[in-house]
Amino acid sequence: MNTTFAVRLLALASVTVPLVLAGCARDTGEAGVKPAGVGYDPGDLYAGPVARGGIIDSAVMEMKGTHLDLGVTGFFGSAGAFTDTVNDPFKLVLGFSYLFSPAILSADEWQLATPKGPDLVDACLVQLNSRGPLGSFRTVDVGDSMVLTNGDSDPALRTEFGLNRSPQDYPTGASVSVYYSGVTNYLEGHSLLPGNWAYDEDIYLHFDGGLPPDDVAVASIPMSSQQEDPRVGKEAGYPFVRSPEKLAAVQVSNLLDPEEEDWTWMRYEPTTSGLPDPRSEAGDGVINVRWAAPEREDTQSVVTINLKLLGVPQEGSLTEDGNFCDPATVLEGTKTEEWLAEYEASKANWCDPGYEPDPAVGNDERGLDPLGVDTCKNGIDEDEDGFCDEGGCLAEDGVTWLLPDPDCARHSYQAAACGGDNLCRPVAGDRQFDAHQGDVVCTAADDGEYAISAATVDALLTQIDADQIGGAVLMVTRTSEADITLPAVRDPVGNIDDINPVRFRASEVQVGRFAWE
Repeated sequence: MNTTFAVRLLALASVTVPLVLAGCARDTGEAGVKPAGVGYDPGDLYAGPVARGGIIDSAVMEMKGTHLDLGVTGFFGSAGAFTDTVNDPFKLVLGFSYLFSPAILSADEWQLATPKGPDLVDACLVQLNSRGPLGSFRTVDVGDSMVLTNGDSDPALRTEFGLNRSPQDYPTGASVSVYYSGVTNYLEGHSLLPGNWAYDEDIYLHFDGGLPPDDVAVASIPMSSQQEDPRVGKEAGYPFVRSPEKLAAVQVSNLLDPEEEDWTWMRYEPTTSGLPDPRSEAGDGVINVRWAAPEREDTQSVVTINLKLLGVPQEGSLTEDGNFCDPATVLEGTKTEEWLAEYEASKANWCDPGYEPDPAVGNDERGLDPLGVDTCKNGIDEDEDGFCDEGGCLAEDGVTWLLPDPDCARHSYQAAACGGDNLCRPVAGDRQFDAHQGDVVCTAADDGEYAISAATVDALLTQIDADQIGGAVLMVTRTSEADITLPAVRDPVGNIDDINPVRFRASEVQVGRFAWE
């Protein structure tokens, strides 16, 4: 993944993260129970929320389909889908943290960058709007940065990932909100540079402690995360969470008892029409997911399966040249140089001039070749270079997905389409965080298979106007979470506050797109 792409992601994160304080969870209040699924039978309820002093949410996230960006998480805004054939799909590591003083109930259920399902395994939640006030609190300063590391001394095995404080420099005489965030490309370690993610290892939380200026109204933890603090029962040593094993062999079907050929791999494939649509008459109305179960028997991980419905963009736009648009169409005729000139001229008023709707005309990073023939669309390694050609293919082990052949002619994706009002709108749904129409979020035992029932899917669909659904994505997440203890917090006037426990999460997220449009 190139540097420009990484910078774009970081800019996206820095612009949109402050919006999260407006809410990613409801204020749960003082109720003694929480709903776990659809209905109100006793089995649909579980224990009430426990006040938490915050959340540290870290994840490795892999987009495994077209027209995906961080906007699908609901935590970010959208800068437009990434559809470049060089950088799409993308895999990155991200982390966010808010610490609160005092501890608040809503932090028990709050999701940041990774989906949070019910506490009860094999239960689902239907959400139409999960945003709301978090409560009354101060955010907490713990120093310039947090560092998540596996602690290994060998650079080839060590992982380090930093979450920087925002703001880095405090405005004086003001009450400020402090959060920690980091977004970067996924990196495997080597002898000179450590990686930034470790699977199935203890991940330790390092921070030096915060000493904000006296005239800044912000709470802080003056001690480092390693220090003992008997006031709150913290022992010496770095708090940690065990990261989950790598999530592999994820497949999806809309049938309850599918045959082998009825499963679709959660994978990157430019020519795919998407994951199976649960609304299809050929299916059972379910979202049936399976994956490779963990190898370690004592794993504490769970798998969260999250169907997200994206909205229809409300406002269209003119083309880049400021004109009304024309629909992208295939130009008939013999593909000569004159044909190419006319074809290119017709693209001037397309919403996406780089899109190629004619599969017989392939295109690649070197430009359109009107006389070339695309012979690489069968997923076979025709040039015997060890990679499959356009679309990629599954290796003989049945798990590893081989990348497409970079020398093969590629078909581009349509990022924006011309509507009936001759205005341009992004395809595959509006990924802006405030345009999400609703979610189904299920917590599954990490045993290799789980089906979201047709009743649960219907419970979401019957509450949403179908005309307002512009697309749908599926997020499959393997998560480990630990309650950790941090040193005591000091408020701006010197009072001591115990905000423990704090949620510490490590996840792997895979995102695919449904054929919903």
